Amino acid sequence: AIFDHNKMAIQRGLQESYLNAHTVGSGKTFIMLTTAMEARRLGLARKPMIVAQNATVGQIVSQFKQLYPWATVIAPDKNDFKPANRRRFMARIATTDFDVVVVAQSHFNLIDDDPARVSSYIQAEINALEDAMRERGIDPETTEKSRDPTVANFQRMRRSLIQRMEKVLDREVDPGLTFDMLGIDHLQVDEAHEYKKLQFQTTMDPIKGLDTSASQRAL
Repeated sequence: AIFDHNKMAIQRGLQESYLNAHTVGSGKTFIMLTTAMEARRLGLARKPMIVAQNATVGQIVSQFKQLYPWATVIAPDKNDFKPANRRRFMARIATTDFDVVVVAQSHFNLIDDDPARVSSYIQAEINALEDAMRERGIDPETTEKSRDPTVANFQRMRRSLIQRMEKVLDREVDPGLTFDMLGIDHLQVDEAHEYKKLQFQTTMDPIKGLDTSASQRAL
């Protein structure tokens, strides 16, 4: 059965980024698959990708074939989890036209990013924090430790941000194709809580309970 909340979620997923927090058994997989196919049918996306937990890839593919038996889907089999086969699997994604691409989280986490895009993102985050420091009358380039708690906190934040961003460039990836080269233009992530806790910057002084730390996977 198709419920009203399914239709509304699909409509929203075609218009903007969102988090679907519907309860278990409410049809979230149906929503993901239908959103991907509708995006393709309407010309909003050419190659949608769904990221699933390793153990549920087969289940999602099975439901996809039930909903759209005529459509084409690519998903990894057990042999595609081997390093050499992972790269071949990604090459198939990049060079073949599929209605929907399904990948496991372990595959997704190893896809490399465009170095220029990463560098630009890192610099933008650093610039935003340094601008906030200047607004508070703090010189971002000073190496002298301050006794002022606010200044010292900003200095720690800047050092931590730079170190965290450098780790992005050093993360383990499969060599070869970057995400941009795959042609993916519509992305849905099942079990999105696996990628929660994205970093954020704040000009507020340290407040108990305000956690600005981030997970590397989310970043």
